[in-house]
Amino acid sequence: MNTIEIVSISGFFGLLTKTKTITLAPYEVYQLRSLINLSGTKIKSTSPVAVLAGHECSMIIGTCEHVYEQLVPIESLSNEYLVPAMHQSFSKDTAYVVAPEDNTVVSIFNRHKYPQKRKLNSGEVLAVDLSRNAKLIQSSKNIMVMYFSSNFPNDEFLTNVIPTSEMSKSWNIHSQDGYDNTVVVVAEAASASTISGSLKWKKFPANDKFVWATKSIGSQQGPITISGDSLMAAYVFGGKPRHGYATTGVCNTVFTSTPPPADPCETVKCRQQEECRKGVCVPTSTATCQAVGDPHYKTFDGKLFDFQGTCTYVMANNTKPQKGLTPFTILAKNNHRGSKRVAYVRTVSVLVYNHTVVAGSQRGVVEFDGENSYLPLTIDGGKIKVDQRGWNVIISTDFGLEVKYDWNMMLYITAPSSYFQTVGGLCGNYNGDRRDEYIDPKGKVLSNVIEFAKTWKVPDNDLFCNDDCNGQCPSCSLNLQEEYKRDTNCGVMAKTDGPFANCHNTVDPHMYVDNCVYDVCINNGIRNFLCNNIQSYVDACMSAGIKITGNWRTLSNCPLDCPVNMHYDACGTACAPSCADRDGPAECTLPCVDGCQCNAGFVRSGDECIPVKKCGCTYKGRYYLAEQIFWGDNKCTEKCVCNPQTGKVDCTMTKCKKSQVCDTRNGVRDCYPMSYSTCQGAGDPHYRTFDGKAFDFQGTCTYYLSKLLNTADPSLIPFEVLVKNENRGRNMAVAYTKTVSLTVYGYTIVLSKDDPGKVKVNNLFVNLPFEQEDGRFSIFRSGYFGVIKTDFDLTLKFNWESHVALTLPSTYYSQVGGLCGNWNDNVNDELLTPDKTLAATPTIFGTSWKVKDDPGCSDGCQGKACPKCDAMERNKVTFTKPCSKITDKQGPFKGCHNKVNPNQFYEDCVYDMCMYGGHSSALCSALSAYTAACQDALGQVESWRTNSFCR
Repeated sequence: MNTIEIVSISGFFGLLTKTKTITLAPYEVYQLRSLINLSGTKIKSTSPVAVLAGHECSMIIGTCEHVYEQLVPIESLSNEYLVPAMHQSFSKDTAYVVAPEDNTVVSIFNRHKYPQKRKLNSGEVLAVDLSRNAKLIQSSKNIMVMYFSSNFPNDEFLTNVIPTSEMSKSWNIHSQDGYDNTVVVVAEAASASTISGSLKWKKFPANDKFVWATKSIGSQQGPITISGDSLMAAYVFGGKPRHGYATTGVCNTVFTSTPPPADPCETVKCRQQEECRKGVCVPTSTATCQAVGDPHYKTFDGKLFDFQGTCTYVMANNTKPQKGLTPFTILAKNNHRGSKRVAYVRTVSVLVYNHTVVAGSQRGVVEFDGENSYLPLTIDGGKIKVDQRGWNVIISTDFGLEVKYDWNMMLYITAPSSYFQTVGGLCGNYNGDRRDEYIDPKGKVLSNVIEFAKTWKVPDNDLFCNDDCNGQCPSCSLNLQEEYKRDTNCGVMAKTDGPFANCHNTVDPHMYVDNCVYDVCINNGIRNFLCNNIQSYVDACMSAGIKITGNWRTLSNCPLDCPVNMHYDACGTACAPSCADRDGPAECTLPCVDGCQCNAGFVRSGDECIPVKKCGCTYKGRYYLAEQIFWGDNKCTEKCVCNPQTGKVDCTMTKCKKSQVCDTRNGVRDCYPMSYSTCQGAGDPHYRTFDGKAFDFQGTCTYYLSKLLNTADPSLIPFEVLVKNENRGRNMAVAYTKTVSLTVYGYTIVLSKDDPGKVKVNNLFVNLPFEQEDGRFSIFRSGYFGVIKTDFDLTLKFNWESHVALTLPSTYYSQVGGLCGNWNDNVNDELLTPDKTLAATPTIFGTSWKVKDDPGCSDGCQGKACPKCDAMERNKVTFTKPCSKITDKQGPFKGCHNKVNPNQFYEDCVYDMCMYGGHSSALCSALSAYTAACQDALGQVESWRTNSFCR
């Protein structure tokens, strides 16, 4: 018995399907009749069957006529058809194009080289008018084409159209006795003259390689042979009053002049889960791994598990490299949001073809080889492509790997079956067996998820990441689980008469419901987590070709606010028009997506929609915003700008300064300082210049700590850092830094001991953190210090007590002056005064950089010789023992000794303790100074403050 499955499609947008299964014995016939259109019906059988289709009342011109034709099986279809106009006089003719597969793009060539395009899904039909001209029909996937004619003045006919792939050099046609018969021939133009008979050839539109002709043969009865040296297709049609017919010719394979080519797959050996097509091994299927929500993992083999680690983990890579398989690695970095007990996917990295593509949290942007890039992005001629589809970024390769991430919490990885049994990671080993997924990189089977995940962890810069829930893995009570499973919550996805019912047979909703219940429950019912999980199910359905109507957002209370110049579309194009590809929707073969689409007249540019006239430029496979300035090469020798007027990129040759290096930092390629140097003033105050010279200066006026001297270079931003010192306590012989100010970009920023923890900008207190409106500088608090950072990498720190530190980039090398010195790597000329003379003493040097005389200030020790603690006094254990914390090889600073030499800081500490009679404030200032120097040098400092010491 032959089992036959008949699937018919009906309803608005073809959303309703009906399946009927029958069994037939040999030579039995089954007839399916319907009052609705049966176009798009799929018929599958366990044994070969013949299928005829037609209409008992095809009324093109006034009368009711019966037409039928035997259908061509799907495996015999093709993607190119040359359709002649099969009529002798006026006739209403139509070619019907039927798509067996979703996302089939059909191109109709008429008289112009630019075709009309239409995307069809499985079972959809496109009518092409043939009343006047022949047509060339091409498609992205195989299609069926049938010819339906009014055959005026005779009765209608219905016949198949022969694809170019089935052309032959000899045909038999069977004309009917007593009918007015016409032969139609389609042939290669170059050899059409070898075909017997007097034929008047006409060219096909947009394809000069082929021609076609018709010839009346009267009532001559067939068979008639048509042959020649040209590949051709042959038809015959005819009629008489109240009658009409048409049929394709029958191919004479005996006339084939050349032997069939050898099977290119005969000697090809493919991997498991591959098959040979045209001599090339191709995957037979794909598998998808996912990490969604909290995150809930589903491996390639379908195993489900939850894991809340917040480090960076290998999702998938090649654990068993094989010749012919391109190696790749996919990493995912998770993070906490709200609750410290759960985690979500935050960053996805794809390493392939010696490139790295990273998708983080900024929509419309990825990091390519460390450099921020707007989408779309084409790499190495299409080996890697990065696009945005709806809410998702899609990173795809030419060998079938696809990574989809929503820039938020939903990650999907699809791998071709060529990689069957060759991968590892949190996505499992892809061997078809979900029982052995917990395998480490060496192939050892582990017993639990956490141990399994730890073996796939890779180093990152997150010192505080963890692999578990800190011993507090979340749970949800049964009562709350039942509440969130209701139809008004997560259960709406599984509701049999709900907005997702038509997807249930294709994508099982229960896993998505369970994930949703868990996420919503542990996040205290926050609606956003419900909507994100439903969106995940919608994406899965639409990726499978199931359309979900937009009312799900209303029923689920998940409204979507689109950005400016955008609108919501429940089934919008996955290939949104962008500045880089404005014709994307016309050529799109992908299922539609739910999300925000650009309004009419606007196209996507980065993460926004803009008018077409404001589009940027595409350069070397990358898209750049209008007027964006960027480097056109990897060595910073070509500075480019996108000209929005021309849509082209203008570049000029240049290079970095000697004090700079071409590098990519924080996603931006530019000329960056090769190094940095820090000057400090701490304690009494003990100064250390940019070049490392140490000296003491007790002036209590206002002085230039550092300033730009050479203003001829426009790339150097002018700045001035001033310090004002003061005497403290009864000891008038020493001074400490009281006030620090920075003048830059027309702003004056002041930090003073008089207002601890506070900052003034242009004489007004500001709340911290503070950022200048153009982003030129920011002010914030870091530990005990107030910190000012500028956009040209100047950093000024002051602890509102006695310690000031100024860090400059190497672009200011040899361009500055002040108490911090001239920074030229020569400690012997540090004490240069503004007039370029070398000062004999630190006091003369310091005085030369005085800005002004403050009331009661002095440049030395108030006219007296500056007091010194002699060696015997300084060596008292009262002073040396507390300060020895700095040099103690087992003390809290031992991890810093190899970064910052402690000896000078120890000497300064002993000196200050001596001068202040062992007062604890002097010790705390000294220890703080060394701590700050260590931290700047990335040295390790252990805890040394206590509740009763230096708080």
